[in-house]
Amino acid sequence: MAEIDRVDLTDDAARELGFLTSHLEEAEQIVRESRARPAPSNFKELYQQLPAGLAKNARRIVRSLLNIHEFTQESRITAQEAFDLVTDALDSLKQEVWGDVARTEWTNARSRLTGILSEIDDTHPFSIIQKASDLTYAHEKLLRDARIITDVRPVFRGDSEEITRGVVVHKLQIEYTSAGARHKVELALDAADVAALRKTCQRAEAKAAAIRKSLSSAWLVVIPREKSAE
Repeated sequence: MAEIDRVDLTDDAARELGFLTSHLEEAEQIVRESRARPAPSNFKELYQQLPAGLAKNARRIVRSLLNIHEFTQESRITAQEAFDLVTDALDSLKQEVWGDVARTEWTNARSRLTGILSEIDDTHPFSIIQKASDLTYAHEKLLRDARIITDVRPVFRGDSEEITRGVVVHKLQIEYTSAGARHKVELALDAADVAALRKTCQRAEAKAAAIRKSLSSAWLVVIPREKSAE
């Protein structure tokens, strides 16, 4: 039994569903091709492995399929129940967003689309990559940006009429998100701090490389956003 009785959709979400229903053949091929090929470490690699004819719309199609799949998982409902809830939500949209033609295409796609969704089980590459992504970012605070601002501060003579020297100072600015809100913190650094940060980052990269080398024979080791994987 479904635990919810309605779902709300934005106009953009409805348009994406319309795009999905008009590309069901591609969606079927993408789902099956993805399972048949070597396990990718991320979605970009998955798209690159697809035949050229499928790669063009793959990102858009996969995003829509995953949105519906995750909705069924989180709501503990079947693909058929999700389809019916989405249909009710689409019917509440304005005619110019979701007209009779689009609705007919959507309802006619019920069997085919739910069949595609049933193929995305826990062992499918879509699910595995998404789970790895969720684990990567399952933290209270997530780094969004970091930079070091370097400045020179003048040291004046006692009477303030002449600069006697300049002091190089660094400021580390860190932007992060927590509970959906963006925050910033600033930390003063000296030359030794900058050197220590560089050494710490290099050590982290070396550790990741060592882990990959040690475990790659047993697992596909993923290093999120590693430069070589982008």
